[in-house]
Amino acid sequence: MFLKNIFIILISITFIISFLNKYRDKGNNKTSTDRNDIKTLEIKINRNTNKVGKKGNPYIHTSPIKENIISQINQVKPVIYSQRSSTIIFKNYLVQIETWSDTLFHVFNLPDCRYIGGFGRKGRGPKELPFHDAYGATSYKNGIRIYDIYKGLVFIDLTKFDSDKNISIEKKIKLPGELMVLNDIFLLNDNTIIGSNNTQDKLRFKYKYTRYNIYSKKIDYFGQYPDYYRENKRKLYPSIYSSRSVVKPDETKFASFSRLIKMFRIYRYDGTLLKEVFLKKQEDFFDGKWIRKNPINYYKCIRATNEYLYALCHNEHTQNLPNNKPTLEIWDWKGNPIAYLKLDQSICSFDVTDDNSKVYATSFNDMDKIFSYKIKNYIKK
Repeated sequence: MFLKNIFIILISITFIISFLNKYRDKGNNKTSTDRNDIKTLEIKINRNTNKVGKKGNPYIHTSPIKENIISQINQVKPVIYSQRSSTIIFKNYLVQIETWSDTLFHVFNLPDCRYIGGFGRKGRGPKELPFHDAYGATSYKNGIRIYDIYKGLVFIDLTKFDSDKNISIEKKIKLPGELMVLNDIFLLNDNTIIGSNNTQDKLRFKYKYTRYNIYSKKIDYFGQYPDYYRENKRKLYPSIYSSRSVVKPDETKFASFSRLIKMFRIYRYDGTLLKEVFLKKQEDFFDGKWIRKNPINYYKCIRATNEYLYALCHNEHTQNLPNNKPTLEIWDWKGNPIAYLKLDQSICSFDVTDDNSKVYATSFNDMDKIFSYKIKNYIKK
């Protein structure tokens, strides 16, 4: 009887110790995810799977529509020269922005894709751009907004272009010298410009983004890098995690899609990380200390409406991009997949109408074609 009582007491003590350890570990786990630049983290990352959906990543709870879609081909004047061109919709215009063409901007009427005219040249004259970022261009209420290293953020007014082919530079916003070489520069709102860091400066190198207040001239940094590759590759982080960003039209959020890792992040306007969606990383990514030649490219062209994010995913090695038929991924602003639409052309750039009904796109291989896709039937209501 005595031994039985001793045994019961030992069992009770073991249970109490186990309970206390479990409670302590729970508290430790809660504090270990705190990061000084992240106020809210709504998603856990499942790094052991490359799949999305209920059977793949358990933190994504919706199943996207998956379809192959066919384009309507619109024959146009053969003025689409560059494989690094960008397509922007402004009201009833489609503006094709070239990188190295004699004429940098070509304007087409929508929805018939009728060519209206072109403007702009490379150079340092009043209406010229020496070093512009075509892929970073966006529309605004009066026209097209584009960043140029030499001239800054340039606002091009197109409101009178159809009647008299006239354009004007509405305004320019110059960045401080040390910020001129930022990558992926975008205007978040009337006060704030954000860009991705690419220097070895110790403070900037710790964070992915630099934030610049246009009026106060204040500069600060936010957004710690992901950690999908080991720490000794940190000097390559600006290249490994290079991305393209897009701002929600109501200016409450922005999203950044990575080029060399299949992942994206959604941030609140104040820099709070709201969601990170990791899908896939490359195997055999490095050749010694450096990224190997001809890596896989995932996201290159990103667009947004207030309802959805649109990301052109190539999932192809750099040299094969002109032959690749990418997938148009549609996500909501909570990071849930809506649709994966496999395109029938080698699309390199696109934009979507404000009502989410139609996509207009250009390809790597066609100088005289604009492709359109009807997508409204693939958007979940």
